Amino acid sequence: MRVEYNSGTGEFRFHALPPWEDGAPAGRKEKDVVKEAGCRFRKVGADAVWYTDRPDVAAQALKSSQSAGHAMRVDDAAKEALEKAIRARESAARAAETAAEASRSAASDAAIPAPAGLDYLPFQRAGISYILDRYADGWPGVILGDQMGLGKSIMLAGVVNSLPVEDGPVLVVCPASLKGNLARETLKWGVQGRGVHVWTGKEQPAFADGDVVIVNYDIVHKENVAAALKGGLAKLGRTQWALLACDEAHYLKNPQAKRTQAVLGDSYRKKEGIPAQRRLLMTGTPITNKPKELWPLVDACVKKKGAAVFGPGGRDLTAPFTRYWNSYAPEKSFAGLFCDGRQGRYGLEDDGASNLELLQHGLRGSFMVRRTKNEVLKELPPKFRQVVEFAMESDDGVNADQAKAAAKAVKAEAATAGRHEKEIERLRAAVELAKASDDEAAYQSAVAALRSGQGAAFAEMAKVRHETAVAKIPYVVSHIRQALDGQEREADGKRGGIIVFAHHTDVIEAIGEAFGPTARIAHGGTPLKTRQELVDAFQRGEFDVFVCQMQAMGVGHTLTRSSHVVFAELDWVPATVSQAEDRCILAGELVQTIKGLVPIEDIKVGDLVLTHLGNWKPVTATSKRSHRDLITEISYFRYNKPLRSTSDHKLLVFRDGEITWMEAADVRPRDALVMPRPVSDGDMDIEEIRLDDWMRVPRTHHNSWGDKQTNGRAVFLPDALALDDDFLFMCGWYLAEGFVSTDAKKGAFVSFSGHEREHAILDRIALTLGHLGVDSRVYRSKRCKGIELRAFSRELANFMGHHFGRLCEDKNVPTWLMRLPSIKQKHFVQAYTAGDGYLRNGINEWVSKSASAASQVAIMAAKAGERVTLRQVDNRHNAGHWIGSYNDTASNPNRGVPIGTDEYTLNPVREVKTFIARRSPSVTVHDLTVADDHSFVVGFATVHNCHRIGQVSSVLVQHLVLEGSMDATMARRLVEKQAVIDRALDRRADGTLPEMQEEDVDALVADRESEHEPPARAGHTTEATKAVSRERVAEWAEKLADQDVEDIHRALRIVAGACDGARATDGGGFSKVDAAVGHVLSAGESLTARQAALGLTLANRYRRQLPAELKDKVVFLWNDVKGSGGDRRSAGRSALLSAVAEATAAKADRLSARPQAEPPRRKPGGHSL
Repeated sequence: MRVEYNSGTGEFRFHALPPWEDGAPAGRKEKDVVKEAGCRFRKVGADAVWYTDRPDVAAQALKSSQSAGHAMRVDDAAKEALEKAIRARESAARAAETAAEASRSAASDAAIPAPAGLDYLPFQRAGISYILDRYADGWPGVILGDQMGLGKSIMLAGVVNSLPVEDGPVLVVCPASLKGNLARETLKWGVQGRGVHVWTGKEQPAFADGDVVIVNYDIVHKENVAAALKGGLAKLGRTQWALLACDEAHYLKNPQAKRTQAVLGDSYRKKEGIPAQRRLLMTGTPITNKPKELWPLVDACVKKKGAAVFGPGGRDLTAPFTRYWNSYAPEKSFAGLFCDGRQGRYGLEDDGASNLELLQHGLRGSFMVRRTKNEVLKELPPKFRQVVEFAMESDDGVNADQAKAAAKAVKAEAATAGRHEKEIERLRAAVELAKASDDEAAYQSAVAALRSGQGAAFAEMAKVRHETAVAKIPYVVSHIRQALDGQEREADGKRGGIIVFAHHTDVIEAIGEAFGPTARIAHGGTPLKTRQELVDAFQRGEFDVFVCQMQAMGVGHTLTRSSHVVFAELDWVPATVSQAEDRCILAGELVQTIKGLVPIEDIKVGDLVLTHLGNWKPVTATSKRSHRDLITEISYFRYNKPLRSTSDHKLLVFRDGEITWMEAADVRPRDALVMPRPVSDGDMDIEEIRLDDWMRVPRTHHNSWGDKQTNGRAVFLPDALALDDDFLFMCGWYLAEGFVSTDAKKGAFVSFSGHEREHAILDRIALTLGHLGVDSRVYRSKRCKGIELRAFSRELANFMGHHFGRLCEDKNVPTWLMRLPSIKQKHFVQAYTAGDGYLRNGINEWVSKSASAASQVAIMAAKAGERVTLRQVDNRHNAGHWIGSYNDTASNPNRGVPIGTDEYTLNPVREVKTFIARRSPSVTVHDLTVADDHSFVVGFATVHNCHRIGQVSSVLVQHLVLEGSMDATMARRLVEKQAVIDRALDRRADGTLPEMQEEDVDALVADRESEHEPPARAGHTTEATKAVSRERVAEWAEKLADQDVEDIHRALRIVAGACDGARATDGGGFSKVDAAVGHVLSAGESLTARQAALGLTLANRYRRQLPAELKDKVVFLWNDVKGSGGDRRSAGRSALLSAVAEATAAKADRLSARPQAEPPRRKPGGHSL
């Protein structure tokens, strides 16, 4: 064939040669070769021409033709164009490999604009950098496919911050429920001053170039938007947007749906979507079920001339990424290559999946960034909290009538709350004013009226909040369904599931009913046994939505399968929502591990700990934090170290014949703490143990002449040691009375010691050694009646020292021995207690300097069914030693409590103390996450772990609220409060805390420096703002002189004027109760001493409204009546000292002029001004 290049059209043309010039053997024709390569055919005069404008197709056609034996005549222009194109494509392929690596990156040094005080996580910065690089490379669209909970909305804000404002406005399309959250995140992270506008079907605020417009899918995909909905919505299709961002882009998975065609368009049907320079498609699940659902997103990102997509090894994937179906060459189409597409009897069959790794590489190397939680877990906070506000519009799953009902419920709730708020404020003001009255009956009447009003308000508000919760159900169900559809399926086809918390039973039942067999519910009426069965079924993946009542299921249950939590309602008490985060064990507590007792702070991931079922399970995560709240300390029998935990930590407790989980503060004497007996069903019933290679002695050595000789004197142990009764007995005696020596001078040996009366035991050990081929010898002491048996074998010394320890301090029981059946462990325990123990009053006791060995022997004795005791003593004979004991007494003589069952031992409680943790330094508390369980054993008590949800990955916590409802306000405050706590404690990704001294966030005092004083209006909580008792008002009144009363009255009038001005300006800033009380006090012609004392609290609270001299006088009086002298004010206010000194002197004169019968007054000299 003759190949030529047309520079005008950019086409490579293949002309057929006459048969006598071709020279090809019989077989494939030229046209078949170039056709298979992807060339197209047309007639040019009398010539048959195959052509293509793609260099890769031309190169493939040329290569295939040459391989088939066809003669090729390529002109110089075609050669040069091909070589240039091939170099360019090789460069592009390398760039695609780099991009594929960058799409997984968890960190980047790129400078992304961020507001002061905020910064992106490293993986978020890397994601933003990838997106901007793709745009710079000419890709019109990028898929942001990070898993749910990684902060895609924050990355969207970073992309917007990086785009020039001059490029034009930004359009964000999302589900209606996410509009409010996206608006808040955009405002929070914005740095360019862009306006943010949320559009609805009724309101479309005007926007300027560079602003951000947020709209939901339902509005966009209505037919003939400009005609059906006149006004601002018509601008959607006419504006050239700088960026079109689609959140939850898997909503656009159907290319034939009106929604998809309205937003993205359809290249096959020649339909244009919303015009935009760039597109950002955000979804945690780009493929929800089948690869074909990804095509609309791919089509939107590859709409450009000359796009090139490469797979691994530089494989060209451009054809399948630019055409959905090609019946002539299925492998060159998206459906054929990735959907296992084929032409069926009734049309295209494209529901399959194929070449998924190739698809992923092509996406990552071109326009998709995706990271999972596991890949960036070290950077994630342990909980990611989000408030989702529903705008009460019709949406997927919510019709117009339901939207109207929700709006009506919120309006009724607001009206009821406003009415009661005014009434409560009036009653509170009456109580405050009654404090300044001499009439005790009037004060008690005002207090009773306030209590009655608060009770009535609570009852009515509970009713309207319930009505709001019922009206919110359709939105909650729609949100959960969307979130569930967005979850990826695991290898077994199961999703992670969603945990839903609510308060009212009818709300719980309605949500559960909406999901049918894929959901289960649990509330206060669900039996305890059924609740645990439901938890187990959810953990196994038998259903996907678990709807729970907060009070019934909020604590004490492990739901680690899911890392997505939804609060459909909020409790009146915010602590009910967040209490699961606060239960932990104090540092220093000893945890039962298979290696013995280990301090909880020293536990490492992978350590085996004992659980409430008696199994040994590995620790999968550890966490710690500071704690300054209640601590409970429980002392109990059979273990002399008290258990210390946070007061609400769950413990396994025996009470009234039942074993149940109970908070530590609720435990009482006569209860019993429960410890499991290790079970035998998972034991390793091994018959022998092999020696490691390093324990072996070389069989040969080289003499001084270098000749290789056999080591004839060495004693070699068998390849495996049989775990028979005699060998285990020898190991038990070694743990009690043995040591190992590997000294080069004395040689290597194992020592077994005893009393001369115990020679029979040493004879038994010597016989066991003889069976192993080990020589032994008995040594007798000349100074005492002790004897020693030495076994001379370096291999045995290496074995015993490695598995059991060399000296008494580091003795321990190896893991393989701890896992043996109790019938075999019995011989080991008998030997150990015979060597390190004694029999006293029918009780077997043993003493050990090793906490590990003592506790391990106790665990083995408990496994055998014995009643075990363990304590550490500090007397002069056994300082620091551990004493263990066991017997088979059927009941406890001290408490009358049965010793337990075959599964548990019961340890009666001696004493329970609850107290406040110290503030400085704060107490550190710890927690463990255990595989396949929710508990571990501390000492001889079983404790629950506090992380119950999403232990493997970061948890997404969503509060679902209706816009403008009480829940919306409460949820925002709850999330903000918890965010402040997390920042103050500096939580790491794994939930642990660095060693730090937490600052006190205390109230501002009345006389702090001016630059640190509270805002001009109220809103801070100080000691001054707390309610003052009637007795305190009377006490303060005794300390005020007539001039003090007049100054306070003058200050109240000034503050009242400032309050009126503030309300006229912006309608807020002052407490309404304070305003009511202050207006009453300031309106009178004069004040009584009691009224002045009450008014002093208000004057000090709003002191920044006062002139400098009067302000200092108020502060002076405040400190005086409180009796709080001392220099707590700034020394820099020297300009005011003279005025204050004059006021002080005048007051001293008035005090000295009073009759001597009056009690002495505090002198102002005590105040250092």
